[in-house]
Amino acid sequence: MDLFDHISPLDTLALWVARILNPAILGLFALGLLDGQPDPADFGAIAWASFLGPGIPSIYAVVAVLTGRWTALFTPDGSQRVVPLILATGSCTLGALYLSGLSAPTHVVVLLAAYALAAAVSAAVTWRWMVSLHTVGAVIPWCLGLLTVSVAYIIFVPVPLLVAWSRVRISEHSLMQVLAGGGLGVGAAVGGWLLIYILG
Repeated sequence: MDLFDHISPLDTLALWVARILNPAILGLFALGLLDGQPDPADFGAIAWASFLGPGIPSIYAVVAVLTGRWTALFTPDGSQRVVPLILATGSCTLGALYLSGLSAPTHVVVLLAAYALAAAVSAAVTWRWMVSLHTVGAVIPWCLGLLTVSVAYIIFVPVPLLVAWSRVRISEHSLMQVLAGGGLGVGAAVGGWLLIYILG
């Protein structure tokens, strides 16, 4: 029988929210959305950012599941998250440095810098206590929309709230873990933005 046959409608909704609004998908969506009306010349930078940002950690997770090392794409074992988070820190940092040298759109570079900061902090603590990466991944693009595009991005606040609710609802994280994820997302977004603008 299907998993959804034995759970409530709210739990079903929470599961689908967690599956669809995961950090990789939201990262890809943000790269396009934050660009507004992208110049065709930006497409190469966005493609590189997609690969170096959400792409590499996602590929690692898929391979880990296919080879039987993990049981799920977002493994509940904090110790198994350390390597992909270190990998994400390196790939996002490399991407931010490489694309800034190519004069890529600022939002692309800032987004990668923010992901690098969030991944580094998460890697440092996840072996003992897991921050909600889903919440981090939802908050970062929302904050950067406010910082780099328009205050109109406040209308997207239901997205991180919905993601945070879904993680608690399906018992993947505690309330404190999603709150920590939200705080880390805000801190990483502001930190990435300040870092790029100070260095730029």
